[in-house]
Amino acid sequence: MAEEQEHRVTVSEATHPTPAATGFEPEADARRGARCDRARLARVAAAALSAPAAAVWIHGEGWATLHGLDAPTEAALHVASMAFTGGGARAFAMERDGSAAFGDAFDWCAATQVAGPGGTAVGALCVFDRGPRTLRPREAAALEDVGRLHESVCDPAPARGGDREAGRLRALFDAILENTDALVFIKRRNGELLAANRMYRLTALRDDIEGATDAEIYGPATAAALRANDSAVFETGEPFHGEERVALPCGGEAVYLSSKFLVRDPVDGEPVLCAIATDITEQKALQARLEASRREAEAANVAKSEFLAAMSHEIRTPMNGVLGMLALLANTELSEKQKRMATVARDSAASLLGLLNDILDYARIATRQSPAARQHFNLRAAISAASAPHRETMRRKGLDFVETVDSALPGLVVGDAGRFRQVLGALVSNAAKFTAGGTVTVAASLVDGPAEPMVRVSVRDTGVGVAEGVRERIFLGFAQGDGSHTRRFGGVGLGLSIAKLMVESMGGAMDFQSVEGEGATFWFTIPVAGPPGPGAVRDA
Repeated sequence: MAEEQEHRVTVSEATHPTPAATGFEPEADARRGARCDRARLARVAAAALSAPAAAVWIHGEGWATLHGLDAPTEAALHVASMAFTGGGARAFAMERDGSAAFGDAFDWCAATQVAGPGGTAVGALCVFDRGPRTLRPREAAALEDVGRLHESVCDPAPARGGDREAGRLRALFDAILENTDALVFIKRRNGELLAANRMYRLTALRDDIEGATDAEIYGPATAAALRANDSAVFETGEPFHGEERVALPCGGEAVYLSSKFLVRDPVDGEPVLCAIATDITEQKALQARLEASRREAEAANVAKSEFLAAMSHEIRTPMNGVLGMLALLANTELSEKQKRMATVARDSAASLLGLLNDILDYARIATRQSPAARQHFNLRAAISAASAPHRETMRRKGLDFVETVDSALPGLVVGDAGRFRQVLGALVSNAAKFTAGGTVTVAASLVDGPAEPMVRVSVRDTGVGVAEGVRERIFLGFAQGDGSHTRRFGGVGLGLSIAKLMVESMGGAMDFQSVEGEGATFWFTIPVAGPPGPGAVRDA
């Protein structure tokens, strides 16, 4: 509906004078505003919009008071500048754009002018919240009313209008407190309620609030928890900001995001506790449902991987039998045609067995059924062994193969030798497969890690490269950088996915750099240095 539309822009869209031009300074001279209780303006504004934080900026003084946040950012200063110099008291809202937060991770801000004598603008009033939201017309009107109350708050005796003006302003304050969706209330040190707004009375199911206690309204269990937070505020003087779970008088339970702080009673000078509590029960329920959905999705993923592992086992057993029989058949007297047919059958069966092994490895690592071993092995020998099976392929294609190992690398290291060879072998195999001409280079060097030295192994080729648009899915299971590669080069896209999982299971990381049409460099780092720990096995 038109009346519910928000007046909203983003920081990047706003045009505004610089802070220096308007007198805005991050270092506020709060002492110049000490005679004014502007903290009341900030608290009432936050309550009116059911928001956790608010701040008042006064021209010539800077940020006069902060409620619920530590330090507004430059983005907040820009919003206040717009409100102060905007030429009118109309409230508006802004959202952060990218990194321009308003302070303390707040990414939404509503602002209006702070009025002085004669209605002239003397500053700005800003309210901050997390997450996207809409500034409704009722909230905008309430915020504008609070901004106009500045003169009355700073001077108990209004400059004009006398008691009638003061009564009007008090009525506006009362209207704001009575119409907000948040619970606003005041307690004495002994836990008795001194005052509460309409929403609190509706929640408590009683109008006779004065003198009542939490135990009378919510029961002893809830009262004990609330009393603990209240007592901490009275004892330390520090505000409380956090969640509170309440057993409602009407039945059921609610979760509130509460802000509690101390003010002094103007009559006897004793501290009293003021609180603003926003009902976040629905948000917490949604969060719980999302968490349950995440756990269900993870369980389904584990079940899928376990099924793949089981099926791979079941299919691999008869496939080994087929390969064995084909090998025996090859040793019998066959015609040339029969030998060619047997060779095709053997190669096809071996290719299928390799695919099943990939699926089994993927399922095992994804479900963490196969933890990385710790073996004492010869690093240089492992690098040569991983690339050896693919050198003949590269020779037939006319590719140059270069292998460089940094002399700083130790001869013996500790890690999972089998996975190291499998990961490096997969990268060399891919480089040979996707390179039609040029060079494949394997390089290994020692680099510093967070806790111990690490080995960095890279495989560079001059092949087809990887398109920038498919970078995000290159390491996903059953994914190819280009769907046409499946037809041109074969495979189902498990090699890089398995390699990345294996590297991560060894405490390392994998990534790549590529220019399409010029080649790619895939690299991984894993911790391998140090003596073998208890139970380490020396690799044969």
